[in-house]
Amino acid sequence: MRHAARDFITSTFSFIVFAAITLAIASTTYQALNPNGGLISWIARTWEFNPALLVTLGGIALLAKRWLSGVQGARAADMLFYAAVMLGLYYGFNLLVRV
Repeated sequence: MRHAARDFITSTFSFIVFAAITLAIASTTYQALNPNGGLISWIARTWEFNPALLVTLGGIALLAKRWLSGVQGARAADMLFYAAVMLGLYYGFNLLVRV
């Protein structure tokens, strides 16, 4: 009986994590490619305002990639996994609060 309950809890937790990651990927893609806002219009507005800011952000992204390559591969993958789960939980909470 305990084994069945533990399996149920483990399966439920795994489903929640999977749903959070799926929601994070879908919501981030939608936010980035949304024609009424999102990443594309932000890049266009930023380029008009100050092109050096985009170059600086690109440099920061390259430095972050270089730092992550120095980190052990498993640790970097774990950080991306936890970031995706947190982002999915954020979007899920946002979705529940707005509706």
